[in-house]
Amino acid sequence: MTPNYRPHPTRYARGGECRHRWAGVDQRPMTPRQNGGTARRLTGLGLVLAAQTLLLLSACAVHRPYPEAAWGPLPPPPSADCRYLEGSYRNRGEVVGHEAQPSLALELFGRLELVRADRVSLSFPTSETVNVTVWEATRPVFARTLTSPGDFVCKGGRMVVRARRFLAESAVSGWQSVTITLSGADDYLVGQVEEVGVGLVFLVLPVGGETTSWYRFRRERD
Repeated sequence: MTPNYRPHPTRYARGGECRHRWAGVDQRPMTPRQNGGTARRLTGLGLVLAAQTLLLLSACAVHRPYPEAAWGPLPPPPSADCRYLEGSYRNRGEVVGHEAQPSLALELFGRLELVRADRVSLSFPTSETVNVTVWEATRPVFARTLTSPGDFVCKGGRMVVRARRFLAESAVSGWQSVTITLSGADDYLVGQVEEVGVGLVFLVLPVGGETTSWYRFRRERD
């Protein structure tokens, strides 16, 4: 993985200002303003309750709309069945306004080692199962079968995948809830990624935020 790779952001708040912390890159994390020295002196349940209170005061929300001007209109699904999404897609995609190349495999499974993969294939043996295979050249490096409704649901022709992940990154640890909605648009798989994260810096200072981002991944032709 290249040092400057930035797969996706988790945003933290400080004084009402949103900043970025990209997974896989050690950038400066942002924390809420300290209230005197009280947070440093709290322990046990008192620390947890204080963290939850401060988190509500310091949470940051960044919701980006679909970039229609750059990508054109997002077409309605051709059917209520998600099988039209079957195929192979480049693992490294596009995000408007950034040089970053998001990883489809990373977004789906949260595993940093999958950033190096070349492509991701989707196949639907039934309407309630999808086989996801991650490839490096011609070699499969990861595979998982998702089932509905536990792992994904097909809503009106859009595939919705949900995951909850524990993150431990540098001085920050916490939980992240991710909802990925996949749609087809011409030669692309378009993903709306909604993230909600809460955690602690140095196990003391609460951070949190929620984001909505849009990525797309080109379909690989056989």
